[in-house]
Amino acid sequence: MSDKLLTLKEAAECLHLTEKQVRRLVSEGKIPAYQIGGMYLRFKEENIFSLRAKFGGKLMNENIKTHDSISGIKNPLVSGVRDFLYFNDFYIIAAVLIIFLIYIILKVIR
Repeated sequence: MSDKLLTLKEAAECLHLTEKQVRRLVSEGKIPAYQIGGMYLRFKEENIFSLRAKFGGKLMNENIKTHDSISGIKNPLVSGVRDFLYFNDFYIIAAVLIIFLIYIILKVIR
């Protein structure tokens, strides 16, 4: 498998747990996770699949249904764009505002 990172939502869907349950398991050290930007959890796809295979039917007394693939994962391009916009929304809005103000100033000067 690749080194693809899954979001909290994707990992929860893969394991058939709620996001709250996955956060609890991460805090207990039962699921390895990475923090991006100090607060956004990401999970290696191979770790999630191995956990699902290792625990078979149960993980911390929570039922896990096995699937051949992760059906809830969206297109990686769309997910990447969504993450980019989420992390950089302030800068994008500021750039658009500055361009708009420059346009108005240039129109007034002429």
